[in-house]
Amino acid sequence: TLTFSAWIKPSNDNKLGYILGRSHTNANLGEYSLILLDDSRVAFSISANTGYPQYFIFDDISSYFPNWVHITVTHKFGDASSTRAYINGVQSSSGSWGAYNGNTVYTTCGSTGCGLDIGHWFGTPFGTSNLYWFHGSIGKVSMWKSALSSTEINNIYSSQKAAFLQALCGNGVTEGSEQCDDGNTVNADACSNSCVTQDV
Repeated sequence: TLTFSAWIKPSNDNKLGYILGRSHTNANLGEYSLILLDDSRVAFSISANTGYPQYFIFDDISSYFPNWVHITVTHKFGDASSTRAYINGVQSSSGSWGAYNGNTVYTTCGSTGCGLDIGHWFGTPFGTSNLYWFHGSIGKVSMWKSALSSTEINNIYSSQKAAFLQALCGNGVTEGSEQCDDGNTVNADACSNSCVTQDV
C-alpha cells in the first residue's frame, strides 16, 4: 500500500515525463511510477510480473497550466479497485485502468535493488540521457506506506498551497492571502477588487 504526492509545474504541456517512481534497473520492470502523459493527463503505472506496465489514467490537468498542480495517488497492491487519484486535494472521478486490470502485485527488484527516481525515467539518470525527463518543476515530493484518506490529502493540499499557488483575484477561488474571491474585481460588493472583505 502506498501514497504518492507531489506538486508539479510543467513547462511544456505536450511532453511525456516521469514525475517520480520506484525503479528497477530494467526499465520494463520499474515497480511503480507517476507520469505526466503527452496529452496532459496523469497516469499511475505498475509493472506486472510479465514486465508489461499497467496504467491508471486520470485527469487532463492542462487547465491548471502554467500554475502549480498538486497530484496524489493512493493504491493497495493487488487491489485495482483501491486506486484513488486526487488533483489539488479533490478526488478525481475519471480514473480507470487501461489494458490490464491493475491487480498485480509489484515486481521485486532482485539483487540489483531499487531506487527512487524523481523527474526522469527508470535507468536514465541526469547527465546520461534525456529520455522522458520531466519538463518543468517538481516540488514537495512525499511517499507513505499507507493509503491516506481523502481528508488527510485535502489537509496536505490546504497546508501547502500558499507556498505554491499565486493568488489570482477574481477567479472565484479564495487563494493565498485573499480574504475572499467572488469571481469578479468589482468594488462595493462585500469583496473588493483586491479580494479583501469590505462592508457595504
